[in-house]
Amino acid sequence: VLASAPKLAARLRTLSANVLDAPNVADTELFSTALQPGPIDAAMAELEPPRIVFTGAIAATKLDVALLLDLARARRDWSFALVGPVGLGDPRTDVSELAAEPNVHLLGPRPYAQLPQVLRGADAGLIPYARNELTESIFPMKVYEYLAAGLPVVSTPLPALEGVPDVASAPDADGIASLLAAALAEDDLERRRERSRAASGHSWDRRMEEIAAAIDAL
Repeated sequence: VLASAPKLAARLRTLSANVLDAPNVADTELFSTALQPGPIDAAMAELEPPRIVFTGAIAATKLDVALLLDLARARRDWSFALVGPVGLGDPRTDVSELAAEPNVHLLGPRPYAQLPQVLRGADAGLIPYARNELTESIFPMKVYEYLAAGLPVVSTPLPALEGVPDVASAPDADGIASLLAAALAEDDLERRRERSRAASGHSWDRRMEEIAAAIDAL
């Protein structure tokens, strides 16, 4: 049995004695191209830096909308770019308050292959997930996408991300703003390259090798 987050693995071990904890990974080779010279997503390029980006489904079941609003209002000097489809998995999602904020930008979805162009124009990656039963068992795909692109990453505290290197976390807007401010102040090209190098060990190829070895061991 393969489980993509520790909480899932713990639950599944009540059903099976053979569970492999296999966290989500990324196409690290693709996302590392964000560190190379190239085009920046046109909508991102129009935003005033620093640009804080979230990529993925904008769904109320996962995102902490209230936290995002507090964060945007606390840091009017930052641009918050939300890149992804609205309401995917939760059609009741209401983004009207977010859209009304002058420094929150709902940029819509992008083809997967174009996401490095989005991250090339970003200053930090954000994972503003709500804490609930769903997110207790999530290891976000975007973690190693952001890191492979070299970005500093700040998240709300998710159980699956405890101890993951280069991911800072705080439970509220004030804490996240402080972590982002520190990350922006300390970031440079060499740190970005170090993050990307470390993330390369969390590629789909590496994960498939791990899974294949577990299957062979049966």
